[in-house]
Amino acid sequence: MLWLHTRILNTKIPNPSPRLGWVSVVSLLVVIVAVLLPPLPQPAEYHQFADQRSFFGISRFNDVMSNLAFLSSGAAGLVFLWQVCRTPASIQFQHRRESLPYWVLFLSVVLVTFGSIYYHWTPDTDHLLWDRLPIATGIGALLAATITERIDPKLGLRSLPLLVVLGIFSVLYWHWSERQGTGTI
Repeated sequence: MLWLHTRILNTKIPNPSPRLGWVSVVSLLVVIVAVLLPPLPQPAEYHQFADQRSFFGISRFNDVMSNLAFLSSGAAGLVFLWQVCRTPASIQFQHRRESLPYWVLFLSVVLVTFGSIYYHWTPDTDHLLWDRLPIATGIGALLAATITERIDPKLGLRSLPLLVVLGIFSVLYWHWSERQGTGTI
């Protein structure tokens, strides 16, 4: 079973151009649709949560404390990567640099913990910025990891900084539009 698992993980795609072509076409279509559609405003009641109770002096206690699950899962991912990357022969990655998108992803998951706690403790648009920034960073890293594994390792690693920066800029643009009054009903 381990041999099969190792064989599947180390299988390289012989010609990534057809997949890259499809990914490019779908991505371009998504961007075109996003540009053509009108903005989707965030409802004013977005910040109202089901849990309005306080416990131990923490308002919206369940919403705040449930974010500790992000801390444990992100930390577990970082520990796993540390263990995998310090062994000389890794079956998970052909080259250690291929783990970089996962480092960014799991670090982002850890940071979601703090951004989301900050937001849920005092929910408003300014605090939501700090919840969404690490989420957007993690999504960019996950996309780069997928490109690295499924299309081309070099392309995935080159796209990592671009995807992370695009994610950050998308959240900053959203926040700016909210501050301009164009993002809320």
